[in-house]
Amino acid sequence: MSDEKKAWNAESAGKVLYFEPENLKIVKDEKSALFDERINLALDENHILNVMAVGVLEPVIVRKNGDKDGVPIVEVVDGRQRVRWAIEANKRLKKEGKEPIRVPAVPRKGDDAELFGVMISTNEVRRMDDAMTRAKKIKRYMDMGRTEDDAAVAFGKSLATIKNLLILLDAQPCVQKAVSEGKISIQVAKKLAVIPKEEQAEALADQLKTGGGAAGNERAEKRRGKRGKVRGRKVKTRQEMKEMREILSKKKTSETALAGAAVLGWALGDEEAIKPYRALLNAADEV
Repeated sequence: MSDEKKAWNAESAGKVLYFEPENLKIVKDEKSALFDERINLALDENHILNVMAVGVLEPVIVRKNGDKDGVPIVEVVDGRQRVRWAIEANKRLKKEGKEPIRVPAVPRKGDDAELFGVMISTNEVRRMDDAMTRAKKIKRYMDMGRTEDDAAVAFGKSLATIKNLLILLDAQPCVQKAVSEGKISIQVAKKLAVIPKEEQAEALADQLKTGGGAAGNERAEKRRGKRGKVRGRKVKTRQEMKEMREILSKKKTSETALAGAAVLGWALGDEEAIKPYRALLNAADEV
């Protein structure tokens, strides 16, 4: 029985290494499998102060990628922000005449696609990317020989969501920007992406004017050659939706009515309305 098994009633696998953060390489080459847009995020002052006080508690994941002048090149697979905070923390600690910290790291082997999968999986758990950034990462992942099914597992999304996100890559830049800025939903962007490219900017303008509501959707549907109807009924105007929302809101004893009112409020552009029913909105992303 191993010493770890005796002392902790646990098995050991591998080991944690400790690095000076300045010796860890954060990949900045956009062509690299380990590039992540999050390296451009501003440094978080609260996290820097925390690292100065207690160090880096959660090990980062690294890989060895060759050497330079006999010194191994150690690249960060996961934990870029922790390394950045540690580098800044050490600058301040040294100025104060204090002992600099080291970063715990776990080495990981694998090809580019495998390690890219590790990177996106850990990132998605902590802080999800916006839809467009995620779509681009899915494309990069698949360009490495992975399938949509593989992407669904790596990103923790349904296959339908993966397909919807990939459709966004066919949209015009103005549509993609609107998605990234949260001005339109993935569903609206998907509808815009499949109409002729020369018409997408005008259709987007319609959506933004109507707050992404029914009127804008109706025009987008017409551009796709469809009748502006939903399940055989004419699309409701914004005024009709407002009146319906008011009626449902008064039925305070009916949870279904209140949920319906919240969804209508969200459709009309009131993001606060859907907060109590966030699960409904998340479910919509799977469609």
